[in-house]
Formats: sequence, structure tokens, C-alpha cells
Amino acid sequence: MSDKSSYPPPKDIPNLYYWFKPQVVEALSKILHHIKSLKDEDEALYNFFATAFSYTVWKVSNIKKGEYKRSTSFIECLKRSWLSGIQML
Repeated sequence: MSDKSSYPPPKDIPNLYYWFKPQVVEALSKILHHIKSLKDEDEALYNFFATAFSYTVWKVSNIKKGEYKRSTSFIECLKRSWLSGIQML
């Protein structure tokens, strides 16, 4: 099944397109929409996919993997936007 719908990106990530390529923003927004739709149906499945999503966000970002100090503000922005409401296990 192919989802051709468009989902809005988070609004409160400063420099969103610095941290992510436009196609990545679109894909992450779509994935998160579908993960959040599981929350009321199957909490265990939701938690599984939310955990995988949080790791995926980090891996597909434009952050150079050795620059943790520079990325702490980035992580805080993610927690307030894409990752808000997702409980990390």
C-alpha cells in the first residue's frame, strides 16, 4: 500500500532544513503520522515503532555523528516537536 498523502512537518524545529533534507522531513512526517495512529489501538506496537522512530530520526539527520555537543539543542528541539508525546523506553 502506498500513501501519497502529505503530512505537515513540525513547526518548532529551528533550521529544520539544515538538520534534514526536504525528502527526509516529508518521510519522517508521514511515518510519525502512522505511528501516532497506533497509540490508542495497540500501545505495545506504538511503543515499539516510536522507539525505532526516535533512533531513525537521529540516523537520518544531517548531524555529523561525532558532534554531540553541537547537537544537544537539536535533540531538545526534536523532543518538543516530532518526539513530543513519545515515551522513550
